[in-house]
Amino acid sequence: MARRDDDEALPAEAATARQPRRSFVRISGDGIDRRSFLQSAATQGAMAAAAFVAAAHPAGEAQAQAVRTPPRALAVTREFDDPYIELLRLLREASEVEHALMLQYLYGAFSLKPTYAGLRGTGAPGSNDLLGIAVQEMMHLGSVNKLLVALGAAPNLMPQDFPYEADIYPFEFTLEPLSRHSLAKYIYAEAPAGAFNDFRPPELGMQIERALGRGVRPNHVGSLYDAVLSALAQVEAENRRQPLPREVDFTYWKSQLTRIKTEGEADHFRFFRNAFTGAHPAFGLRSDVWLLPPTDPAYPALQLPHNPSAFAGHPNQIAEPRALRLAWLGNLQYWTVLTLLTHGYKSETPAYLRLAQSHMQGPILSLSTALAARGAGMPFEQLSLGYSPALDEQQSLYFLLRMLRETRSEEVAAKGDLPGDYPAGVTQSSLDELTDIWNATVKVRDFRRRG
Repeated sequence: MARRDDDEALPAEAATARQPRRSFVRISGDGIDRRSFLQSAATQGAMAAAAFVAAAHPAGEAQAQAVRTPPRALAVTREFDDPYIELLRLLREASEVEHALMLQYLYGAFSLKPTYAGLRGTGAPGSNDLLGIAVQEMMHLGSVNKLLVALGAAPNLMPQDFPYEADIYPFEFTLEPLSRHSLAKYIYAEAPAGAFNDFRPPELGMQIERALGRGVRPNHVGSLYDAVLSALAQVEAENRRQPLPREVDFTYWKSQLTRIKTEGEADHFRFFRNAFTGAHPAFGLRSDVWLLPPTDPAYPALQLPHNPSAFAGHPNQIAEPRALRLAWLGNLQYWTVLTLLTHGYKSETPAYLRLAQSHMQGPILSLSTALAARGAGMPFEQLSLGYSPALDEQQSLYFLLRMLRETRSEEVAAKGDLPGDYPAGVTQSSLDELTDIWNATVKVRDFRRRG
């Protein structure tokens, strides 16, 4: 059986930048300044390289023993003394991380071949398949944004193109087919602190380290939530002396954040570990499938492009015209969902959240499946306008109606290329419902003006 090198490098297109990077949570060791941390990071990178040499040359095993222990967990650097401002900053970062993970998990799920439908899942939330975990990440994204609103802040639906400093964060935001390497990334991201010291058998940790490749490791997602919980506790203590403008149920939100952290460090971590080792039931008795060449029919994932784009002239632009048209429609549907979510969180109106869910479970699911079958992949690109470009709620609704009309127009233009299961009625239904809301809003506005 042909095997691939565990240490294979990422394809060149994986390094292609998608969007300009923005700020991200900086991490440092406990009690050390940033310069010391960078020196430590360089040392850790050299240690990882030494581990590779030892793995390739057994004679160096003794010398490499010291580098088998992964670098210690890093703490999130605090940037603001004011706990309220720091909490808002951390929550925005958490929303971007959850969003980025959700998109990468979705792309990986749609890259799976039909034979591995059990690993892909159907889209019901859960921790036994990849789509289920992606849905849970979307629920985490929702919880974080609802907490932002509860604290009087604006929601944040922009996904993070991390890292912003490659010498600290080696895992670029990458839409890529599922592989041994991407699974290792997801294991590390979801892992609880110290997990790499407790793998059974111990060799599993080394296998994951080798699949990750060279470079300094990013922080675990759970560490970010530890920082969020700490800041929330400080805001609660301060709130007893100086109440916030809005009433906040701190007990409820502490339980929600703890649940998110536990789901990641327990359920998601376990799923990705089982997927990496081939222990997931979807693999049957073929636990070695990730070691097959990607061209082998039994290899689990289609070889979709890394970071595909539907923007004309982009270096990663999808070449095939019909797939390109579907990908652009996919972007429009994705932007519609994020605009609906933003408006729903800001106005605290469940109807918008319900409509967003219908677009996710309908058009986006259909287009993602069809694009994968065409070898293209769903781009999930950012909208430079953002998802709340309007001045007030009424103008936000107006912008949303214009976005839905644009999406509906593209559906009509692409009618001959739409997949057979594409639910075109979803967009029209949302357009009709929001038009009714708009008309009622205009009537109320006119009535107040006349009064």
